[in-house]
Amino acid sequence: MKSLQQEVHSKIIGKIPDVEFGKDYTIEGDTKQAGHIIVKATKDSKWLVDQFEINIVKDAGKHVETAKKSLQKIKSEDVRVEYNMELVKNKILLDVYKIAPEAKLGIDFVIQGDTKEVGKIVVKAVSSSKILKDQFEIKVISLSSKIVKESLKQIKFTPDLRIGADMKQVRAKILDKIHEIAPEAKLNEDFEIKGDTKKEGGILVKAKPNSKFIKDSFKIKVVKPKSWIEKINISHKIDINQVKVEDDLEQIEADVMDAIYALAPDAQLNRDYWISGNTKNKGSIQVQTQESSKWLEGSKTIAVVSRNISIPIDKRVTIRKLHIRTFPIKTKIENIYSWVEEEIHTVAPEAKKDIDYQVIGSTRKPGIIMVRSLPNSQLIKNSFQIPILDVH
Repeated sequence: MKSLQQEVHSKIIGKIPDVEFGKDYTIEGDTKQAGHIIVKATKDSKWLVDQFEINIVKDAGKHVETAKKSLQKIKSEDVRVEYNMELVKNKILLDVYKIAPEAKLGIDFVIQGDTKEVGKIVVKAVSSSKILKDQFEIKVISLSSKIVKESLKQIKFTPDLRIGADMKQVRAKILDKIHEIAPEAKLNEDFEIKGDTKKEGGILVKAKPNSKFIKDSFKIKVVKPKSWIEKINISHKIDINQVKVEDDLEQIEADVMDAIYALAPDAQLNRDYWISGNTKNKGSIQVQTQESSKWLEGSKTIAVVSRNISIPIDKRVTIRKLHIRTFPIKTKIENIYSWVEEEIHTVAPEAKKDIDYQVIGSTRKPGIIMVRSLPNSQLIKNSFQIPILDVH
Protein backbone atom coordinates (compact mmCIF):
# COMPACT_ATOMS: atom_id res chain seq x y z
CA MET A 1 0.00 0.00 0.00
CA LYS A 2 1.20 3.48 -0.75
CA SER A 3 2.33 5.67 2.14
CA LEU A 4 0.09 8.55 3.18
CA GLN A 5 2.57 11.00 1.64
CA GLN A 6 2.41 9.19 -1.70
CA GLU A 7 -1.38 9.10 -1.64
CA VAL A 8 -1.68 12.80 -0.82
CA HIS A 9 0.90 13.72 -3.47
CA SER A 10 -0.83 11.70 -6.18
CA LYS A 11 -4.13 13.44 -5.38
CA ILE A 12 -2.58 16.91 -5.52
CA ILE A 13 -0.58 16.44 -8.73
CA GLY A 14 -3.72 15.04 -10.31
CA LYS A 15 -5.03 18.60 -10.18
CA ILE A 16 -1.79 20.62 -10.28
CA PRO A 17 1.05 18.62 -11.94
CA ASP A 18 3.89 21.05 -11.08
CA VAL A 19 3.44 20.86 -7.29
CA GLU A 20 6.40 19.49 -5.30
CA PHE A 21 6.33 17.99 -1.79
CA GLY A 22 8.44 20.05 0.62
CA LYS A 23 8.60 23.02 -1.75
CA ASP A 24 4.88 23.68 -2.19
CA TYR A 25 3.36 21.82 0.75
CA THR A 26 4.24 19.86 3.90
CA ILE A 27 2.59 17.03 5.81
CA GLU A 28 2.58 17.35 9.60
CA GLY A 29 1.54 14.62 12.03
CA ASP A 30 2.01 10.92 12.81
CA THR A 31 -0.04 8.21 11.09
CA LYS A 32 0.89 5.74 13.84
CA GLN A 33 -1.29 7.56 16.35
CA ALA A 34 -4.96 8.49 16.36
CA GLY A 35 -5.47 12.17 15.66
CA HIS A 36 -5.08 14.17 12.51
CA ILE A 37 -2.57 14.92 9.76
CA ILE A 38 -2.25 18.49 8.46
CA VAL A 39 -1.46 19.02 4.77
CA LYS A 40 -0.29 22.63 4.60
CA ALA A 41 0.79 24.91 1.73
CA THR A 42 4.21 26.55 2.18
CA LYS A 43 4.53 30.34 2.25
CA ASP A 44 6.62 30.36 -0.95
CA SER A 45 4.39 28.07 -3.03
CA LYS A 46 3.28 29.52 -6.37
CA TRP A 47 0.47 26.99 -6.66
CA LEU A 48 -1.11 26.31 -3.26
CA VAL A 49 -2.63 28.18 -0.31
CA ASP A 50 -4.31 27.21 2.99
CA GLN A 51 -4.41 23.69 4.44
CA PHE A 52 -6.64 20.68 5.12
CA GLU A 53 -6.74 17.87 7.66
CA ILE A 54 -6.94 14.08 7.40
CA ASN A 55 -8.33 12.36 10.50
CA ILE A 56 -6.49 9.21 11.57
CA VAL A 57 -8.09 6.35 13.55
CA LYS A 58 -6.57 3.15 14.85
CA ASP A 59 -6.95 0.25 12.43
CA ALA A 60 -4.31 -2.46 12.79
CA GLY A 61 -1.51 0.03 12.31
CA LYS A 62 -2.97 1.41 9.07
CA HIS A 63 -4.36 4.89 8.44
CA VAL A 64 -7.98 5.27 7.38
CA GLU A 65 -10.00 8.36 6.76
CA THR A 66 -13.16 9.07 8.75
CA ALA A 67 -16.75 9.41 7.58
CA LYS A 68 -17.83 11.01 4.32
CA LYS A 69 -17.84 14.80 4.14
CA SER A 70 -21.29 16.36 3.83
CA LEU A 71 -22.00 18.76 0.98
CA GLN A 72 -24.60 20.39 3.23
CA LYS A 73 -21.73 22.22 4.95
CA ILE A 74 -21.25 24.35 1.84
CA LYS A 75 -22.92 27.76 1.97
CA SER A 76 -24.61 28.44 -1.36
CA GLU A 77 -25.09 31.83 -2.99
CA ASP A 78 -27.83 32.90 -5.36
CA VAL A 79 -26.91 33.67 -8.97
CA ARG A 80 -28.83 35.49 -11.69
CA VAL A 81 -30.35 34.03 -14.82
CA GLU A 82 -27.89 33.88 -17.74
CA TYR A 83 -24.90 34.32 -15.44
CA ASN A 84 -21.69 32.68 -16.74
CA MET A 85 -22.10 28.99 -15.89
CA GLU A 86 -18.36 28.39 -16.14
CA LEU A 87 -17.77 30.81 -13.24
CA VAL A 88 -20.50 29.10 -11.22
CA LYS A 89 -18.87 25.73 -11.88
CA ASN A 90 -15.44 27.02 -10.82
CA LYS A 91 -16.94 28.35 -7.58
CA ILE A 92 -18.61 24.99 -6.90
CA LEU A 93 -15.32 23.16 -7.45
CA LEU A 94 -13.49 25.50 -5.06
CA ASP A 95 -16.15 25.01 -2.37
CA VAL A 96 -16.14 21.22 -2.71
CA TYR A 97 -12.34 20.98 -2.70
CA LYS A 98 -12.24 22.97 0.53
CA ILE A 99 -14.05 20.22 2.42
CA ALA A 100 -12.79 17.28 0.33
CA PRO A 101 -9.60 18.05 -1.66
CA GLU A 102 -9.51 14.55 -3.12
CA ALA A 103 -13.07 14.64 -4.52
CA LYS A 104 -13.52 14.34 -8.29
CA LEU A 105 -16.32 15.76 -10.42
CA GLY A 106 -18.29 12.96 -12.11
CA ILE A 107 -16.95 10.32 -9.72
CA ASP A 108 -17.74 11.72 -6.28
CA PHE A 109 -20.25 14.43 -7.15
CA VAL A 110 -22.25 15.84 -10.05
CA ILE A 111 -23.60 19.28 -10.99
CA GLN A 112 -27.20 19.29 -12.23
CA GLY A 113 -28.83 22.34 -13.82
CA ASP A 114 -27.63 25.63 -15.30
CA THR A 115 -28.31 29.37 -15.33
CA LYS A 116 -30.41 29.49 -18.50
CA GLU A 117 -33.67 29.99 -16.57
CA VAL A 118 -35.00 30.68 -13.07
CA GLY A 119 -34.72 27.58 -10.91
CA LYS A 120 -31.85 25.90 -9.16
CA ILE A 121 -28.52 24.14 -9.62
CA VAL A 122 -28.05 20.98 -7.57
CA VAL A 123 -24.62 19.77 -6.48
CA LYS A 124 -25.11 16.16 -5.42
CA ALA A 125 -22.82 13.45 -4.05
CA VAL A 126 -22.68 10.23 -6.09
CA SER A 127 -24.01 7.33 -4.01
CA SER A 128 -20.89 5.24 -4.65
CA SER A 129 -18.52 7.99 -3.46
CA LYS A 130 -16.35 7.08 -0.47
CA ILE A 131 -15.64 10.75 0.16
CA LEU A 132 -18.88 12.76 -0.10
CA LYS A 133 -22.53 12.54 0.88
CA ASP A 134 -25.68 14.74 0.72
CA GLN A 135 -26.17 17.73 -1.57
CA PHE A 136 -26.60 21.51 -1.71
CA GLU A 137 -28.49 23.84 -3.99
CA ILE A 138 -27.82 27.19 -5.67
CA LYS A 139 -30.84 29.32 -6.51
CA VAL A 140 -31.02 30.82 -10.00
CA ILE A 141 -33.01 34.04 -9.62
CA SER A 142 -34.46 36.55 -12.07
CA LEU A 143 -32.54 39.61 -13.21
CA SER A 144 -34.88 41.84 -11.20
CA SER A 145 -34.28 40.00 -7.92
CA LYS A 146 -32.06 41.58 -5.30
CA ILE A 147 -28.87 39.72 -4.36
CA VAL A 148 -27.59 40.04 -0.78
CA LYS A 149 -24.15 41.65 -0.82
CA GLU A 150 -21.26 39.55 0.49
CA SER A 151 -18.99 41.22 3.06
CA LEU A 152 -15.28 41.42 2.25
CA LYS A 153 -14.62 41.22 6.00
CA GLN A 154 -14.96 37.43 5.81
CA ILE A 155 -11.90 37.15 3.56
CA LYS A 156 -8.73 35.95 5.32
CA PHE A 157 -5.61 36.80 3.32
CA THR A 158 -2.65 34.84 4.69
CA PRO A 159 0.28 34.81 5.05
CA ASP A 160 1.28 38.49 5.29
CA LEU A 161 2.98 39.87 2.17
CA ARG A 162 6.68 40.66 2.12
CA ILE A 163 8.02 43.98 0.93
CA GLY A 164 8.72 43.65 -2.80
CA ALA A 165 6.13 40.93 -3.44
CA ASP A 166 4.97 40.78 -7.07
CA MET A 167 1.86 43.00 -7.26
CA LYS A 168 0.61 41.18 -10.35
CA GLN A 169 0.45 37.94 -8.36
CA VAL A 170 -1.03 39.76 -5.35
CA ARG A 171 -3.87 41.20 -7.48
CA ALA A 172 -4.56 37.76 -8.95
CA LYS A 173 -4.79 36.21 -5.47
CA ILE A 174 -7.09 39.03 -4.27
CA LEU A 175 -9.35 38.44 -7.28
CA ASP A 176 -9.44 34.68 -6.55
CA LYS A 177 -10.35 35.33 -2.90
CA ILE A 178 -13.19 37.70 -3.84
CA HIS A 179 -14.52 35.36 -6.52
CA GLU A 180 -14.79 32.63 -3.89
CA ILE A 181 -17.57 34.64 -2.22
CA ALA A 182 -18.79 36.75 -5.17
CA PRO A 183 -17.99 35.30 -8.62
CA GLU A 184 -19.57 38.27 -10.43
CA ALA A 185 -17.48 40.97 -8.71
CA LYS A 186 -15.08 42.85 -10.98
CA LEU A 187 -11.94 44.85 -10.20
CA ASN A 188 -12.44 48.64 -10.55
CA GLU A 189 -16.17 48.12 -11.08
CA ASP A 190 -17.09 46.47 -7.77
CA PHE A 191 -13.93 46.94 -5.73
CA GLU A 192 -10.60 48.72 -5.73
CA ILE A 193 -7.10 47.91 -4.48
CA LYS A 194 -5.19 50.70 -2.75
CA GLY A 195 -1.52 50.43 -1.84
CA ASP A 196 1.41 48.30 -2.98
CA THR A 197 4.29 46.20 -1.65
CA LYS A 198 7.06 48.76 -2.09
CA LYS A 199 7.21 49.56 1.62
CA GLU A 200 6.06 48.26 4.98
CA GLY A 201 2.40 48.94 5.72
CA GLY A 202 -0.69 47.51 4.12
CA ILE A 203 -2.93 47.12 1.09
CA LEU A 204 -6.63 48.01 1.35
CA VAL A 205 -9.20 46.11 -0.71
CA LYS A 206 -12.46 48.07 -0.61
CA ALA A 207 -15.87 47.46 -2.16
CA LYS A 208 -17.29 50.34 -4.18
CA PRO A 209 -20.56 51.86 -2.91
CA ASN A 210 -22.44 51.03 -6.12
CA SER A 211 -21.42 47.35 -6.20
CA LYS A 212 -24.37 44.94 -6.34
CA PHE A 213 -22.36 42.00 -5.06
CA ILE A 214 -19.96 43.00 -2.28
CA LYS A 215 -19.58 45.46 0.60
CA ASP A 216 -17.05 46.47 3.30
CA SER A 217 -13.29 45.98 2.99
CA PHE A 218 -10.29 44.00 4.20
CA LYS A 219 -6.61 44.76 4.70
CA ILE A 220 -3.46 42.87 3.80
CA LYS A 221 -0.32 43.45 5.83
CA VAL A 222 2.98 44.20 4.06
CA VAL A 223 5.89 43.37 6.36
CA LYS A 224 9.67 43.24 6.36
CA PRO A 225 11.23 39.75 6.23
CA LYS A 226 13.31 38.83 9.29
CA SER A 227 16.42 39.06 7.12
CA TRP A 228 15.44 42.51 5.79
CA ILE A 229 18.33 44.87 5.09
CA GLU A 230 17.55 48.59 5.04
CA LYS A 231 18.85 50.06 1.78
CA ILE A 232 21.23 53.01 1.95
CA ASN A 233 20.23 56.07 -0.08
CA ILE A 234 23.39 57.42 -1.71
CA SER A 235 21.87 60.82 -2.57
CA HIS A 236 23.37 62.59 0.44
CA LYS A 237 25.91 59.99 1.53
CA ILE A 238 28.56 60.49 -1.17
CA ASP A 239 30.59 63.60 -0.32
CA ILE A 240 31.68 64.38 -3.90
CA ASN A 241 29.64 67.28 -5.23
CA GLN A 242 31.70 68.69 -8.10
CA VAL A 243 34.78 68.07 -10.22
CA LYS A 244 36.44 70.07 -13.00
CA VAL A 245 36.61 69.69 -16.75
CA GLU A 246 39.45 67.31 -17.74
CA ASP A 247 39.81 65.89 -14.21
CA ASP A 248 40.94 62.26 -14.22
CA LEU A 249 37.70 60.32 -14.81
CA GLU A 250 39.15 57.05 -13.52
CA GLN A 251 40.17 58.74 -10.28
CA ILE A 252 36.67 60.16 -9.87
CA GLU A 253 35.18 56.71 -10.43
CA ALA A 254 37.64 55.25 -7.91
CA ASP A 255 36.65 57.90 -5.35
CA VAL A 256 32.97 57.07 -5.89
CA MET A 257 33.68 53.35 -5.49
CA ASP A 258 35.59 54.04 -2.27
CA ALA A 259 32.72 56.14 -0.92
CA ILE A 260 30.17 53.43 -1.71
CA TYR A 261 32.43 50.72 -0.29
CA ALA A 262 32.50 52.65 3.00
CA LEU A 263 28.68 52.67 3.01
CA ALA A 264 28.01 49.12 1.78
CA PRO A 265 31.06 46.83 1.46
CA ASP A 266 29.08 44.16 -0.41
CA ALA A 267 27.79 46.52 -3.13
CA GLN A 268 29.42 46.00 -6.52
CA LEU A 269 29.85 48.28 -9.53
CA ASN A 270 27.60 47.35 -12.50
CA ARG A 271 25.56 45.01 -10.28
CA ASP A 272 24.32 47.38 -7.56
CA TYR A 273 25.14 50.71 -9.20
CA TRP A 274 26.72 52.26 -12.28
CA ILE A 275 28.61 55.44 -13.12
CA SER A 276 28.00 57.41 -16.32
CA GLY A 277 29.26 60.66 -17.81
CA ASN A 278 32.69 62.20 -18.46
CA THR A 279 34.80 65.29 -17.75
CA LYS A 280 35.46 66.37 -21.34
CA ASN A 281 33.03 69.28 -21.04
CA LYS A 282 30.90 71.00 -18.43
CA GLY A 283 27.96 68.87 -17.37
CA SER A 284 27.58 66.11 -14.82
CA ILE A 285 28.54 62.59 -13.81
CA GLN A 286 25.70 60.35 -12.66
CA VAL A 287 25.88 57.63 -10.02
CA GLN A 288 22.71 55.55 -10.30
CA THR A 289 21.71 52.53 -8.20
CA GLN A 290 20.13 49.41 -9.66
CA GLU A 291 16.54 48.79 -8.55
CA SER A 292 17.47 45.16 -7.85
CA SER A 293 20.27 46.09 -5.43
CA LYS A 294 19.90 44.69 -1.90
CA TRP A 295 22.12 47.40 -0.46
CA LEU A 296 21.64 50.73 -2.25
CA GLU A 297 18.97 53.09 -3.55
CA GLY A 298 18.74 56.63 -4.90
CA SER A 299 21.20 58.49 -7.13
CA LYS A 300 23.96 61.09 -6.99
CA THR A 301 24.77 63.87 -9.45
CA ILE A 302 28.33 65.22 -9.51
CA ALA A 303 28.66 68.55 -11.31
CA VAL A 304 31.47 69.00 -13.87
CA VAL A 305 32.50 72.69 -13.78
CA SER A 306 34.95 74.71 -15.87
CA ARG A 307 38.67 74.76 -15.08
CA ASN A 308 40.57 78.06 -15.03
CA ILE A 309 44.03 76.79 -14.12
CA SER A 310 46.57 74.67 -15.97
CA ILE A 311 46.34 70.94 -15.53
CA PRO A 312 49.33 69.29 -13.81
CA ILE A 313 50.70 66.18 -15.49
CA ASP A 314 49.87 63.05 -13.51
CA LYS A 315 52.56 60.39 -14.04
CA ARG A 316 50.92 57.78 -11.82
CA VAL A 317 49.66 54.65 -13.57
CA THR A 318 46.12 53.41 -13.09
CA ILE A 319 45.37 50.02 -11.55
CA ARG A 320 41.74 50.09 -12.74
CA LYS A 321 42.59 48.23 -15.95
CA LEU A 322 44.44 45.31 -14.36
CA HIS A 323 43.29 41.76 -15.04
CA ILE A 324 40.58 40.98 -12.49
CA ARG A 325 39.70 37.48 -11.34
CA THR A 326 37.40 35.94 -8.73
CA PHE A 327 38.33 33.89 -5.67
CA PRO A 328 36.25 31.36 -3.69
CA ILE A 329 35.29 32.03 -0.09
CA LYS A 330 37.81 30.91 2.58
CA THR A 331 40.77 31.48 0.24
CA LYS A 332 43.80 32.32 2.38
CA ILE A 333 44.12 36.10 2.53
CA GLU A 334 47.88 35.77 2.02
CA ASN A 335 47.16 34.26 -1.40
CA ILE A 336 45.03 37.31 -2.24
CA TYR A 337 47.84 39.65 -1.12
CA SER A 338 50.34 37.75 -3.26
CA TRP A 339 48.13 37.83 -6.36
CA VAL A 340 47.40 41.56 -5.93
CA GLU A 341 51.10 42.32 -5.58
CA GLU A 342 51.92 40.39 -8.76
CA GLU A 343 49.20 42.21 -10.72
CA ILE A 344 50.19 45.68 -9.53
CA HIS A 345 53.87 44.97 -10.22
CA THR A 346 53.01 44.40 -13.89
CA VAL A 347 52.37 48.17 -14.18
CA ALA A 348 54.32 49.54 -11.19
CA PRO A 349 57.14 47.19 -10.10
CA GLU A 350 58.15 49.37 -7.15
CA ALA A 351 54.67 49.77 -5.62
CA LYS A 352 54.35 48.44 -2.08
CA LYS A 353 51.40 47.33 0.04
CA ASP A 354 50.40 49.84 2.76
CA ILE A 355 52.62 52.49 1.16
CA ASP A 356 51.14 52.72 -2.33
CA TYR A 357 48.00 50.63 -1.95
CA GLN A 358 45.89 48.74 0.55
CA VAL A 359 43.75 45.61 0.39
CA ILE A 360 40.47 45.81 2.33
CA GLY A 361 38.05 42.96 3.06
CA SER A 362 38.04 39.25 3.87
CA THR A 363 37.21 35.91 2.27
CA ARG A 364 35.02 34.61 5.10
CA LYS A 365 31.79 35.17 3.14
CA PRO A 366 30.69 36.11 -0.41
CA GLY A 367 31.30 39.77 -1.22
CA ILE A 368 34.18 41.88 -2.50
CA ILE A 369 37.72 42.81 -1.55
CA MET A 370 38.67 46.40 -2.38
CA VAL A 371 42.18 47.16 -3.66
CA ARG A 372 42.79 50.91 -3.72
CA SER A 373 45.74 53.22 -4.15
CA LEU A 374 46.74 55.43 -1.24
CA PRO A 375 46.52 59.23 -1.66
CA ASN A 376 50.26 59.78 -1.13
CA SER A 377 51.40 57.17 -3.63
CA GLN A 378 53.68 58.58 -6.34
CA LEU A 379 53.37 55.43 -8.46
CA ILE A 380 49.75 54.30 -8.81
CA LYS A 381 46.20 55.65 -8.72
CA ASN A 382 42.57 54.44 -8.72
CA SER A 383 41.25 51.12 -7.40
CA PHE A 384 39.62 47.81 -8.34
CA GLN A 385 37.44 45.14 -6.75
CA ILE A 386 37.93 41.39 -6.40
CA PRO A 387 34.67 39.37 -6.19
CA ILE A 388 34.63 36.63 -3.52
CA LEU A 389 32.16 33.90 -4.49
CA ASP A 390 30.52 30.91 -2.85
CA VAL A 391 31.28 28.24 -5.44
CA HIS A 392 29.39 25.45 -3.67
